[in-house]
Amino acid sequence: MGFTAPSTLQDRCAIAPVDLVRDEPGYDAQVLLPASDWESVTSEQIKELISGSYPVDGALVEIVRPRVTAPRHDAPEDGISSFDPFQGHWSSWFVGFVDNPAGQATTTVDTTTGRRIGLHLDNFDRLPTARRVESRRRLAINLGPGSRYVALAMDDIQEISRAQRSTASYPHTNDVRRYVSEGGRLRCLRIRLDPGEGYIAPTELIPHDGSTWGMRAPSRVAFWLGHWPAGVLPTLI
Repeated sequence: MGFTAPSTLQDRCAIAPVDLVRDEPGYDAQVLLPASDWESVTSEQIKELISGSYPVDGALVEIVRPRVTAPRHDAPEDGISSFDPFQGHWSSWFVGFVDNPAGQATTTVDTTTGRRIGLHLDNFDRLPTARRVESRRRLAINLGPGSRYVALAMDDIQEISRAQRSTASYPHTNDVRRYVSEGGRLRCLRIRLDPGEGYIAPTELIPHDGSTWGMRAPSRVAFWLGHWPAGVLPTLI
Protein backbone atom coordinates (compact mmCIF):
# COMPACT_ATOMS: atom_id res chain seq x y z
CA MET A 1 0.00 0.00 0.00
CA GLY A 2 1.35 3.44 -0.79
CA PHE A 3 0.37 7.06 -0.29
CA THR A 4 1.53 10.17 -2.09
CA ALA A 5 1.60 12.36 1.04
CA PRO A 6 1.87 10.04 4.06
CA SER A 7 3.00 12.64 6.60
CA THR A 8 -0.61 13.57 7.41
CA LEU A 9 -1.88 9.99 7.75
CA GLN A 10 -2.10 10.13 11.54
CA ASP A 11 -4.57 13.01 11.51
CA ARG A 12 -7.40 10.98 10.00
CA CYS A 13 -6.44 7.31 10.32
CA ALA A 14 -6.85 4.46 12.77
CA ILE A 15 -5.85 0.80 12.68
CA ALA A 16 -7.48 -2.42 13.89
CA PRO A 17 -7.13 -6.17 13.44
CA VAL A 18 -9.54 -7.95 11.10
CA ASP A 19 -11.64 -10.83 12.43
CA LEU A 20 -13.50 -13.58 10.61
CA VAL A 21 -17.02 -13.29 12.02
CA ARG A 22 -19.68 -15.97 11.59
CA ASP A 23 -23.46 -15.63 11.70
CA GLU A 24 -23.50 -11.86 12.20
CA PRO A 25 -27.08 -10.63 11.61
CA GLY A 26 -27.45 -8.96 8.23
CA TYR A 27 -24.14 -10.31 6.91
CA ASP A 28 -22.93 -13.27 4.88
CA ALA A 29 -22.50 -16.51 6.83
CA GLN A 30 -18.85 -15.60 7.37
CA VAL A 31 -17.34 -12.18 6.80
CA LEU A 32 -14.19 -10.21 7.48
CA LEU A 33 -14.89 -7.30 9.81
CA PRO A 34 -12.58 -4.82 11.51
CA ALA A 35 -12.43 -5.33 15.26
CA SER A 36 -14.02 -2.59 17.35
CA ASP A 37 -10.78 -1.64 19.14
CA TRP A 38 -9.49 0.98 16.70
CA GLU A 39 -6.19 2.56 17.67
CA SER A 40 -4.29 5.60 16.45
CA VAL A 41 -1.64 4.92 13.83
CA THR A 42 1.83 5.04 15.37
CA SER A 43 4.98 6.51 13.86
CA GLU A 44 6.35 2.99 13.39
CA GLN A 45 3.25 1.96 11.50
CA ILE A 46 3.60 5.04 9.31
CA LYS A 47 7.12 3.89 8.45
CA GLU A 48 5.76 0.45 7.62
CA LEU A 49 3.16 1.94 5.29
CA ILE A 50 5.72 4.02 3.39
CA SER A 51 8.71 1.68 3.58
CA GLY A 52 10.52 1.03 0.33
CA SER A 53 9.80 2.69 -2.97
CA TYR A 54 6.35 3.86 -3.97
CA PRO A 55 4.33 1.20 -5.80
CA VAL A 56 3.31 1.44 -9.42
CA ASP A 57 0.34 3.75 -9.99
CA GLY A 58 -2.04 0.78 -10.29
CA ALA A 59 -1.28 -0.21 -6.68
CA LEU A 60 -1.42 3.28 -5.19
CA VAL A 61 -3.95 4.55 -2.64
CA GLU A 62 -4.71 8.27 -2.82
CA ILE A 63 -7.01 10.36 -0.64
CA VAL A 64 -8.26 13.16 -2.87
CA ARG A 65 -10.57 16.10 -3.39
CA PRO A 66 -11.64 16.91 -6.98
CA ARG A 67 -10.69 20.32 -8.32
CA VAL A 68 -14.38 20.95 -9.07
CA THR A 69 -17.02 20.72 -6.34
CA ALA A 70 -18.78 17.35 -6.33
CA PRO A 71 -22.59 17.24 -6.31
CA ARG A 72 -24.36 17.28 -2.96
CA HIS A 73 -26.00 14.15 -1.64
CA ASP A 74 -29.43 15.52 -2.55
CA ALA A 75 -28.52 16.36 -6.16
CA PRO A 76 -30.67 14.80 -8.92
CA GLU A 77 -29.47 11.40 -10.08
CA ASP A 78 -28.47 12.71 -13.50
CA GLY A 79 -26.51 15.48 -11.81
CA ILE A 80 -24.41 12.81 -10.10
CA SER A 81 -24.04 10.46 -13.08
CA SER A 82 -23.01 13.30 -15.40
CA PHE A 83 -20.44 14.76 -12.99
CA ASP A 84 -16.90 14.40 -14.33
CA PRO A 85 -14.33 14.51 -11.51
CA PHE A 86 -11.55 14.68 -14.11
CA GLN A 87 -13.02 17.56 -16.15
CA GLY A 88 -12.50 15.71 -19.43
CA HIS A 89 -8.78 15.14 -18.92
CA TRP A 90 -9.04 11.41 -18.15
CA SER A 91 -11.62 8.83 -19.16
CA SER A 92 -13.69 7.22 -16.41
CA TRP A 93 -16.64 4.87 -16.12
CA PHE A 94 -19.38 5.91 -13.70
CA VAL A 95 -20.39 2.86 -11.67
CA GLY A 96 -23.22 4.37 -9.62
CA PHE A 97 -23.90 5.60 -6.11
CA VAL A 98 -25.27 4.15 -2.88
CA ASP A 99 -26.76 5.56 0.30
CA ASN A 100 -25.47 4.23 3.61
CA PRO A 101 -27.02 4.80 7.04
CA ALA A 102 -24.83 5.89 9.91
CA GLY A 103 -23.43 3.34 12.34
CA GLN A 104 -22.49 0.54 9.90
CA ALA A 105 -19.23 -1.35 10.52
CA THR A 106 -19.08 -2.04 6.78
CA THR A 107 -21.39 -0.83 4.06
CA THR A 108 -21.27 -2.99 0.91
CA VAL A 109 -24.38 -5.07 0.32
CA ASP A 110 -24.73 -8.02 -2.04
CA THR A 111 -27.82 -6.92 -3.96
CA THR A 112 -28.70 -10.53 -4.81
CA THR A 113 -29.02 -11.52 -1.14
CA GLY A 114 -29.52 -8.21 0.70
CA ARG A 115 -26.64 -9.12 3.03
CA ARG A 116 -23.46 -7.19 3.77
CA ILE A 117 -20.27 -8.84 2.62
CA GLY A 118 -17.59 -7.22 4.82
CA LEU A 119 -14.06 -6.61 3.57
CA HIS A 120 -13.90 -7.88 0.01
CA LEU A 121 -12.18 -7.74 -3.37
CA ASP A 122 -13.80 -6.15 -6.41
CA ASN A 123 -13.76 -8.11 -9.65
CA PHE A 124 -14.84 -5.79 -12.45
CA ASP A 125 -11.78 -6.57 -14.56
CA ARG A 126 -11.27 -10.19 -13.36
CA LEU A 127 -7.52 -10.20 -13.91
CA PRO A 128 -5.40 -13.04 -12.52
CA THR A 129 -3.55 -12.56 -9.25
CA ALA A 130 -0.20 -11.77 -10.88
CA ARG A 131 -1.75 -8.98 -12.98
CA ARG A 132 -4.02 -7.35 -10.40
CA VAL A 133 -2.01 -4.09 -10.46
CA GLU A 134 -3.18 -3.69 -14.06
CA SER A 135 -6.84 -3.48 -12.99
CA ARG A 136 -8.66 -0.17 -13.03
CA ARG A 137 -8.57 1.73 -9.79
CA ARG A 138 -11.77 2.96 -8.16
CA LEU A 139 -12.57 6.57 -7.33
CA ALA A 140 -15.16 7.01 -4.58
CA ILE A 141 -16.40 10.47 -3.54
CA ASN A 142 -18.37 11.08 -0.36
CA LEU A 143 -21.32 13.30 -1.28
CA GLY A 144 -22.43 13.65 2.35
CA PRO A 145 -24.19 14.78 4.37
CA GLY A 146 -22.17 12.77 6.91
CA SER A 147 -18.53 11.80 6.98
CA ARG A 148 -17.53 8.19 6.40
CA TYR A 149 -14.47 5.93 6.21
CA VAL A 150 -12.74 3.72 3.71
CA ALA A 151 -11.33 0.59 5.35
CA LEU A 152 -8.31 -0.96 3.60
CA ALA A 153 -6.54 -4.20 4.48
CA MET A 154 -2.83 -3.68 4.94
CA ASP A 155 -1.97 -6.77 2.90
CA ASP A 156 -3.02 -7.09 -0.71
CA ILE A 157 -4.21 -10.25 -2.47
CA GLN A 158 -0.79 -10.90 -4.00
CA GLU A 159 0.83 -10.90 -0.55
CA ILE A 160 -1.99 -13.03 0.85
CA SER A 161 -1.70 -15.52 -2.02
CA ARG A 162 2.06 -15.85 -1.47
CA ALA A 163 1.50 -16.46 2.24
CA GLN A 164 -1.09 -19.13 1.42
CA ARG A 165 1.15 -20.60 -1.28
CA SER A 166 -1.98 -20.42 -3.40
CA THR A 167 -1.90 -21.67 -6.98
CA ALA A 168 -5.29 -20.19 -7.86
CA SER A 169 -5.10 -17.93 -10.91
CA TYR A 170 -8.11 -15.77 -10.12
CA PRO A 171 -8.49 -14.46 -6.56
CA HIS A 172 -11.79 -14.07 -4.74
CA THR A 173 -12.97 -12.63 -1.43
CA ASN A 174 -13.29 -16.20 -0.15
CA ASP A 175 -9.51 -16.60 -0.53
CA VAL A 176 -9.01 -13.73 1.91
CA ARG A 177 -11.56 -15.20 4.30
CA ARG A 178 -9.82 -18.58 4.16
CA TYR A 179 -6.47 -16.93 4.85
CA VAL A 180 -7.78 -15.43 8.11
CA SER A 181 -9.66 -18.62 9.05
CA GLU A 182 -6.39 -20.55 8.76
CA GLY A 183 -4.64 -18.20 11.17
CA GLY A 184 -3.39 -15.49 8.84
CA ARG A 185 -3.03 -12.10 10.51
CA LEU A 186 -4.75 -9.22 8.75
CA ARG A 187 -4.94 -5.60 9.84
CA CYS A 188 -7.09 -2.82 8.51
CA LEU A 189 -6.48 0.90 8.08
CA ARG A 190 -9.50 3.21 8.43
CA ILE A 191 -9.30 6.63 6.75
CA ARG A 192 -11.90 9.37 7.31
CA LEU A 193 -13.52 10.99 4.28
CA ASP A 194 -15.45 14.19 4.89
CA PRO A 195 -18.10 15.39 2.40
CA GLY A 196 -16.50 16.31 -0.91
CA GLU A 197 -13.47 14.08 -0.28
CA GLY A 198 -12.75 10.69 -1.78
CA TYR A 199 -10.25 7.96 -2.42
CA ILE A 200 -8.64 6.39 -5.46
CA ALA A 201 -7.63 2.82 -4.64
CA PRO A 202 -6.87 -0.52 -6.31
CA THR A 203 -9.97 -2.25 -4.96
CA GLU A 204 -9.32 -5.38 -7.05
CA LEU A 205 -5.94 -5.73 -5.33
CA ILE A 206 -6.65 -4.62 -1.73
CA PRO A 207 -9.49 -6.08 0.41
CA HIS A 208 -11.62 -3.10 1.42
CA ASP A 209 -15.04 -1.69 2.29
CA GLY A 210 -16.72 1.51 3.34
CA SER A 211 -17.77 2.23 6.90
CA THR A 212 -20.03 4.69 8.68
CA TRP A 213 -19.21 3.40 12.16
CA GLY A 214 -19.54 6.12 14.79
CA MET A 215 -21.03 8.65 12.38
CA ARG A 216 -24.24 10.51 13.25
CA ALA A 217 -25.48 11.19 9.72
CA PRO A 218 -25.89 8.98 6.65
CA SER A 219 -23.81 9.47 3.55
CA ARG A 220 -24.10 8.94 -0.18
CA VAL A 221 -21.02 7.77 -2.04
CA ALA A 222 -20.47 7.75 -5.81
CA PHE A 223 -18.03 5.54 -7.72
CA TRP A 224 -15.97 5.66 -10.93
CA LEU A 225 -13.45 3.25 -12.47
CA GLY A 226 -10.48 4.04 -14.66
CA HIS A 227 -6.75 3.86 -15.35
CA TRP A 228 -5.35 7.06 -13.82
CA PRO A 229 -1.74 7.91 -13.03
CA ALA A 230 -0.83 9.19 -9.60
CA GLY A 231 -1.66 12.80 -8.88
CA VAL A 232 -4.47 13.40 -11.39
CA LEU A 233 -6.57 14.75 -8.50
CA PRO A 234 -5.22 16.85 -5.60
CA THR A 235 -4.17 14.56 -2.77
CA LEU A 236 -4.95 15.15 0.91
CA ILE A 237 -2.54 12.63 2.45
